[in-house]
Amino acid sequence: MQLPEAPQKIVSDRDRVMWLVLLFLVFPLSQGISNVDDFLPVERDALIELRETLNSTINLHSIWTGPPCIKNHSRWFGINCLNWHVTSLVLEGVQLSGSLKPDSFKNLTALRRLSFKNNSLFGTLPNFSNHPYLQFLQLSDNQFSGPIPGNFAEIPQLFELQMEGNSLNGTIPPFNQRTLKIFNVSNNLLEGQIPGTPVLQSFPVSSFVGNPGLCGKPLYETCTPSAPTIPITAPPLSPSLPGPPTPFVPPSEGPSKSFEVWGIVLIVVAATLVPLSVMLVFFCYYGRIYRKKSYGEEQENGGSLKPSTRAANKQGHGQPRPGSGPDLDRIM
Repeated sequence: MQLPEAPQKIVSDRDRVMWLVLLFLVFPLSQGISNVDDFLPVERDALIELRETLNSTINLHSIWTGPPCIKNHSRWFGINCLNWHVTSLVLEGVQLSGSLKPDSFKNLTALRRLSFKNNSLFGTLPNFSNHPYLQFLQLSDNQFSGPIPGNFAEIPQLFELQMEGNSLNGTIPPFNQRTLKIFNVSNNLLEGQIPGTPVLQSFPVSSFVGNPGLCGKPLYETCTPSAPTIPITAPPLSPSLPGPPTPFVPPSEGPSKSFEVWGIVLIVVAATLVPLSVMLVFFCYYGRIYRKKSYGEEQENGGSLKPSTRAANKQGHGQPRPGSGPDLDRIM
């Protein structure tokens, strides 16, 4: 009667083993699902917004579905993960088109690599000010425009920065991260002097060529001093607003100074000669009047002589008498 009890014991042991196996299978799965819900919605939403913003030859709507990361693995095209976080986003040569928002990657703070090389993205570059782990930033051969954001020079672990073949303008920020070993901004529209930081000066000429307005080492184009700004007359301001202060212009040295001295001399000479000329004209005028008056009085005196006196004078003409003569007659 004791022999049939053995199979029942074997069955119960098998049941226990089955329950243990199911427990080990279900518990990690439930734990993983809770982790997805707790840690990845923000990153997933950022990628979904990026998917809706850009166009591509690959259908991101069909391959970017579900959670982007399952622990250290990803089912999404171009995505790498570590500890449920997106650490790499690589979409190269898939004809991506559209513009990136300034905060497109704000919530992907664990990014270590971002590569959109060889696409058709346009607009200004996004912001990477809160990406302490970013090491590889590859945005070459697109249509990006505008300046290089200054916060690119503040990415602490940046190792590679490739932005050649775009339409970037403005000046180059003073990159000086010791971690930066690969740098290329060639064939853009950058201008101004290349910053003299040790890191930038260590890169070859090929990292900067193709920018017509760029100058300074390591390029061979020397930077010329900027020409003086020509002041432009501003339109009159309204009476209620005070006008800008008149800029002080220091006196120039050289020939202009001698011209000023001669000008002062001429002014002094003119101020002296003008009164003298007036006085000379005045004396000449009144002297002429005086002579006319004297001559008239002489004529009147000469016309009142008696005929006998006139005859005597006429006979004695040319033989003046003592005590008489033309000077005495003129005085009388």
